[in-house]
Amino acid sequence: MTDEYHENAANSAWNGDSIQLMIANEARDQQVALYNYALGGTDEEIGDIIVNHESPAADMGDVLTEAVVIRNTENGRTVYEIKLPKATLGLAELKGGVRFGLGMAINDGDKDTPGQKGWGGLGAHAIVFGKTPSETALVTLATSNDIEPGKEYYTANPTPGDITLDGELDDWTGVPVLSDQGFQFLREASVQANSSFSSLTVVAHGVVLTIKLQQFKLLTMLTMFTWLCGDL
Repeated sequence: MTDEYHENAANSAWNGDSIQLMIANEARDQQVALYNYALGGTDEEIGDIIVNHESPAADMGDVLTEAVVIRNTENGRTVYEIKLPKATLGLAELKGGVRFGLGMAINDGDKDTPGQKGWGGLGAHAIVFGKTPSETALVTLATSNDIEPGKEYYTANPTPGDITLDGELDDWTGVPVLSDQGFQFLREASVQANSSFSSLTVVAHGVVLTIKLQQFKLLTMLTMFTWLCGDL
């Protein structure tokens, strides 16, 4: 992700620049696990990587998640490389049709406003303002999709060797980690922001959606969520 300033002076798993992940069951009515990842310190003095299993999945045994977080202060880019074995997701197998809930809160702080002063992500309100599994996004493992023509099929191949968590991402195979995600605006859709830019109204196919905007300075978010599938 790109952020003009890295702020985690509290060296916290969540109260500053960080990523929090919630895993929920298929019905999204029960939390399975909650994991937090961060890089302590600030741009002036980068600290240690923080991996916090706030609420691990049941029956994980000695299996743990792993993460490397690297900050480039010159271009303002932070890379989070996270490995989540299937046991940490509460899953027995990874195959087409398997479903689970995923919530991701990308927390942001700044030099003048330290701490968790803003957030974005995927189903972020599953994590902020209390823990609410119903706010997670439903993830379905499949062999194809209908996002757009030419992007119907993606392949998750077993890794040919060990993956080293070093933030370089060059030992991941299959679909490029950094790639076009294929998000599109619907046709016949209109977007209107109010005068204070505190909310955004989207009208598409007769459906009106009003989104409350968070007030934070995160410039660009490129979120990478990957898990190890070498033991399929």
